[in-house]
Amino acid sequence: MKIEVSLSSEGQIGCRSVIVIPEIALADATYIRSYTTASPVQSKHEFHTLAQMALIQFDDDEIIPQKVVGKISLIVGEETFVLESGMIICRFLSDEFSIYTNTDQSPRKYLASANRYCTRWVRLDI
Repeated sequence: MKIEVSLSSEGQIGCRSVIVIPEIALADATYIRSYTTASPVQSKHEFHTLAQMALIQFDDDEIIPQKVVGKISLIVGEETFVLESGMIICRFLSDEFSIYTNTDQSPRKYLASANRYCTRWVRLDI
């Protein structure tokens, strides 16, 4: 499966894993979506690690979310999804990761929501 994020300013970026946090997910975390090219067995742990790393590095000022003007498009396989307002955490094919946002709300709210969601998801199966 191919995963690409399309930013209006940078073109398309190939990703290994993506966590999509739309604005509505701040009130209802079930709207958070995640996609990966990794095996399904490892995917929940990959998302948990990605969400946790993003939150910790943001809190430590090691990563700054990149502001995107306009919509963010996500291409997963043959489907295209559009994020009108929210945040995307991307792990690139090179294993580096970045955070993209197209909202003026606090990035920490989005990162904390993703971290809580992914942590609960892992704990349900342990």
